[in-house]
Amino acid sequence: MARLIVPQRLSNAQSSIDTTLPMTCTIESSYVVDGHGEYSIRVTRMSNDPLTSWIITKRYREFVDLNNILKDCGFNFELPKKKFLGNTDQIFMSERQKGLQAYLNKLVEHVELCNSLIVHRFLDPHSHRTNYPESALQHVSMFIRSM
Repeated sequence: MARLIVPQRLSNAQSSIDTTLPMTCTIESSYVVDGHGEYSIRVTRMSNDPLTSWIITKRYREFVDLNNILKDCGFNFELPKKKFLGNTDQIFMSERQKGLQAYLNKLVEHVELCNSLIVHRFLDPHSHRTNYPESALQHVSMFIRSM
C-alpha cells in the first residue's frame, strides 16, 4: 500500500496544462535508436483541445529511474523485467511495450501522483533533464524533510 506522500505538487502556475483533467498515456510505437530501444508515448489530458495532447520519447532506463523514485515514496508499481542481451529484438520490445503500457495505466490511475512534479517532469516534453533522477531525488528528500 502506498503512503500518501507525493513530492511537491504541481501548481497550475507552473504549467499551462489544466492538471485537474484526467490523463491517459498510450505507447504508440517502439523502435531502436543507436543500439537501444525507445518508446513513443502519447500523453493526453482529457479535453476537446488538441493542445492537451503531446508525444514524448522514453527509454526503458527512464522508466526504471522514475520507478525507483516512486518506490522511495512508497509506491510499488511493477515494471517489465530487464534483459541484458537481445533487448532490441522486435518481439522482446513488443512484449516490453505491453508491460510499460500496463505500468503507465497504473500510474495515471493515481490523480495526485500524476499532478506531482516528479511525474509531470517525466511526462512533459519541455521538462526533459539529463539529470532527472538526481533532481527528482532532491525533491523527494526536501519533501520528506519538510514533514
